[in-house]
Amino acid sequence: MSRTSEIRISKMRYFLVPLLVSFSAHAQIRLVETGGAQTNYVGLQAPAAVTGNFTLSLPSADGSANQCLATNGAGALQWRSTGSSNSLDASDGSPTNAVYVDAVGNVGIGTTVPVVNLDVVKTDQNTVLRVVNLDSTAARTPGIQVVNFLATGTGGFPTFTMANYRGTSATPTATQSGDLLGYMSANGYTGSAPASGTAIASVASAVWTGASAPADFLFYTTTSGQTAATEKMRIMQSGNVGIGTSTPQTALDVNGGVAANSSYEGISAYVNTNAAYVIPDTTMNIRRLTLNNSATITLPAFTSPTSKIFALTLFLKQDATGSRTITWAGNGSDTIKWDNNVAPTISPTNGKITIIQLMKPSDETVWYGSMTWKEN
Repeated sequence: MSRTSEIRISKMRYFLVPLLVSFSAHAQIRLVETGGAQTNYVGLQAPAAVTGNFTLSLPSADGSANQCLATNGAGALQWRSTGSSNSLDASDGSPTNAVYVDAVGNVGIGTTVPVVNLDVVKTDQNTVLRVVNLDSTAARTPGIQVVNFLATGTGGFPTFTMANYRGTSATPTATQSGDLLGYMSANGYTGSAPASGTAIASVASAVWTGASAPADFLFYTTTSGQTAATEKMRIMQSGNVGIGTSTPQTALDVNGGVAANSSYEGISAYVNTNAAYVIPDTTMNIRRLTLNNSATITLPAFTSPTSKIFALTLFLKQDATGSRTITWAGNGSDTIKWDNNVAPTISPTNGKITIIQLMKPSDETVWYGSMTWKEN
């Protein structure tokens, strides 16, 4: 039989449509139209060169709507669901679902069920989204932009979220104290290896529950002469800020010197002492008292933060009557030691002010006091 010859089989017992096997140019199997002049056809043709013999086996039953045929890599054709007639599925064998686009345009890498616009899923290695500029001949600014157009009266805003869960995706478990929740760094190159210059991180400060999820915020810099960033500042879950310390005990706790061109202290309004007055706490360093009676003044309790000293300044003002006197008392077992071991005598004149300075270390039970100014 010559290469240009044809075999036509039409309307045979076992053929529902005309079949044409052609040996012209390249071998083809042609399915000829069942109606009309039966001159048009759909052809199946092998490539010009095949690396080896193989057979594609059809599935044993018809597929469902919107399914397509895909090989399993061993010659068996299988029906594959595309999700809808508008979806796209690309694969190269490993992973089996390299890129998947569902009917609404969500893109999945490593997953066929993307739940957001771009969903990257890995089970066997680090998941990385990388943006690289390879043009070093000009100033470039590669980056990631998140832009939101805010409608009037709405509260939408761009977000960037990091999450670090324990357990599995099917059964996550509670975050534990010390778990690193997220880490972001700005890196450079030393000439031989990458290195971190600065970084920020969030760390769980206790075991998380449905009612409590505390975390600290950390700031890192790399000191000159080093190649690894270390913690320099921390905002605790309580709101305390530590510079040079990871355990700030006050609203601002600085382990080191502080320089300022000027500073300001909070001061209380004048409060009547009556016959007895207890200084309530150590939240203010300067308090002002009006002596409207001869009074016993009790100093506040102070035992923490540890390794600190509290300085208390008292403005004592005689009322219009004047000649009020003071008896001093420590809190609990605390005692008071005065300059020259003598309690100061305050100004007796009505409307006049005496200023007393007292200090107490947190690990001692003694207040140290002296008079710093008296108005005649």
